[in-house]
Amino acid sequence: MLTIYASLLNLWFIGFYITLILMRYTMKKLLLVSLLGAIAATTANAGSTTIQPYVGAGYTFLNNDDVDVHFLGLNGGLQFNEYVGTEVFWNKSVNDIEFDGDLDEFGVRTDADVQYYGIGLTAKYPLANNFYAKGMAGYARVDLDVDATFRGYTVSTSEDDSGLIVQAGAGYNFTPNLAAEVAYTHVSAFDGFNGVNAQLKYNF
Repeated sequence: MLTIYASLLNLWFIGFYITLILMRYTMKKLLLVSLLGAIAATTANAGSTTIQPYVGAGYTFLNNDDVDVHFLGLNGGLQFNEYVGTEVFWNKSVNDIEFDGDLDEFGVRTDADVQYYGIGLTAKYPLANNFYAKGMAGYARVDLDVDATFRGYTVSTSEDDSGLIVQAGAGYNFTPNLAAEVAYTHVSAFDGFNGVNAQLKYNF
């Protein structure tokens, strides 16, 4: 008799445990649906929900520990509504980068190449007379390649770092499709780059 009671008790605990799992799974689904609904409602209330893609090209000047780097780059993004969007970007150095403490006097020549790329969330706010304020915060990876040449022998090394990218600036709409933007830019990788970015953008 005790064995039967023990078996029934075990079955009850197993059934109760399965019920709890199903309840947790159902609650997670309901929570996910609720969150998605809240996001959709917030987006809808933020303004027009027409998604507008865009592409851009521009110039960036960054300084890192007295090293000046000039970049040309491309970007593309999606404007979800009047205020919120997302953007991907890629920039590559185009100048001869001079490092503090180069060994030119000893016949050692250095050549460096830097590129940074990543993704960010953008915030945009319309102002008067076709002007608008814009900011971006996101992730950036920086790749650094250095070649050192001495008497015909070359040694190459590569480093990379990643961190936060932050931009704050303003733009101007020449037409509904064409705009120009200027922004202060900070990249936290490699102890921090600071500078300015200027670009043209085409809205589809």
